[in-house]
Amino acid sequence: MTSHKQIEERAADWVRRADAADWSGDDQAHLEAWLAQSTAHRVAWLRLQSVWQRADRLSAIRGAAPPRVAPWARVVPWAAAAAVGMVAVLAGVLWHGTGSRYSTQVGGREAISLSDGSQVELNTRTIVRTQVDAHTRHVWLDQGEAFFDVKPDAKRPFVIHASGHRVVVLGTKFSVRSEQGRLEVAVLEGRVRVEPLQANPRKPPVVVLGGAMLFSKPAGTVVAVNARDKVANALSWRNGILVFDQSTLQDAADQFNRYNRRQLVVTDPETARIRIGGSFDATGVDAFARLLHNGFNLRVESRGDEIRVSQPD
Repeated sequence: MTSHKQIEERAADWVRRADAADWSGDDQAHLEAWLAQSTAHRVAWLRLQSVWQRADRLSAIRGAAPPRVAPWARVVPWAAAAAVGMVAVLAGVLWHGTGSRYSTQVGGREAISLSDGSQVELNTRTIVRTQVDAHTRHVWLDQGEAFFDVKPDAKRPFVIHASGHRVVVLGTKFSVRSEQGRLEVAVLEGRVRVEPLQANPRKPPVVVLGGAMLFSKPAGTVVAVNARDKVANALSWRNGILVFDQSTLQDAADQFNRYNRRQLVVTDPETARIRIGGSFDATGVDAFARLLHNGFNLRVESRGDEIRVSQPD
């Protein structure tokens, strides 16, 4: 069986060759025969052709104006809380209103620099609060996902509070995602220690090394080691990209819905189980919907803020 990677490479070769001046009728016939062999071939071709055409348009306008990146949400210091002397007690650690609060909107990303020199990148629909001073370095990830590039400081461990856990680091690069009580940690470099806020003999602290991922939910915790490809895919949002490796359409829709106000709704189990592979613009939900229609022959209907996807009649 041809692998997803091989199909992508073959489709990329077809896209490149089709743009050449010596493209012939025989070449076109061979391409059409290859596309007719499977849905996976057609989907890979349509997706990469769209990327190629978009890149060509961008090169044509390069120099006229810089490309516009995803919208950036306003960085909001928690000045109001400081003014009234608010003190919040969270996860056994006092968070004082003198810290800062940062947030992003749907489809937005934000980069912030902390006073200790650490860098934080916020993904879509993310809320974090920070308290960094001469003695402590604490971050509360209330919602969403963030990437951390932490400055080493053995005297001040960097601690992130998220989904009932502490993520403790000294110096590393990693991301944390907190959503509906579930925690996902992807470590690019270094290592982190993940532990429950409340001691639990069934969930002891776990050390996650570079190139590994941790997934935790109420039912238990799983660590995927030697998973550098998974880590790279998990961090692709930093470039505005979603990467799927034979994910179900339902999972792909859930990911797109994090970044877009128009929501993908998969209406039946058969459609939800379709497998999706490839790289996509995180905010390009309309282009993704067109691919589902043209590549998978699915029914796609726009209804206000919804794009409903189902089997054809």
